[in-house]
Amino acid sequence: QRRVRGDSRFSQVEVITLTEITRLTNYIEFYGLHHRLFPKIEKRLISSLDVDLRIVLVWDTDMTNVELHVTEPTGETCQTFHNKTKIGGLLSKDCSTGYGPVEYVLKRAVSGIYNVKVVLYSSMQKFTGTTVFVRIFTDFGRPGKEREYSTTLRMHKDREESSVGTVTFY
Repeated sequence: QRRVRGDSRFSQVEVITLTEITRLTNYIEFYGLHHRLFPKIEKRLISSLDVDLRIVLVWDTDMTNVELHVTEPTGETCQTFHNKTKIGGLLSKDCSTGYGPVEYVLKRAVSGIYNVKVVLYSSMQKFTGTTVFVRIFTDFGRPGKEREYSTTLRMHKDREESSVGTVTFY
C-alpha cells in the first residue's frame, strides 16, 4: 500500500477546511437547503461546529513563523507552547514554515476582554516583510448571529509583536 504525503508547509490546512465546511453545512441547514445540496450524505456524518470565538491567522511568505497569542480574561495566554487553556481555548499546531494557518477556538467564552496579538518569530523575507491576515469571528457557525472582523498587518523584523485588537464578551 502506498501513502501520499502532502507538503509539510501546509500542515493543518485540513483543520481550517473542515471548520469552514462545517460552517457551510450549518448555513445550509439553517436555510433548509440540506435536502437539495446533500441528498446522498447521511445526516449523522454532518456535525455542527459553532463556537463563541474563532481567530484564524495566515501570512504570505514561505519559510516564515508567525504565532498567534490570545490572552483570555483570566490572564492566561493561549500560544504555541501553551495551546490549551483552563476555560477551553485551543490553539492549533504551530506552523513554523509555510503560510499558516493557525487557528484559535473557544466553544463558550467567559465574560471579559480577549487580547489578540501576533508575533513574527522568524522570516526569510527580511527586506520585503510579511503580510499577516487575521480573521476574528464571534458566534462562528451560528447563522444570523455570526460576525467577522478582519485586519491586515505588515511585519518586517524577527520577534516583532503587534496587537491585533480585543474582543469583549458580556
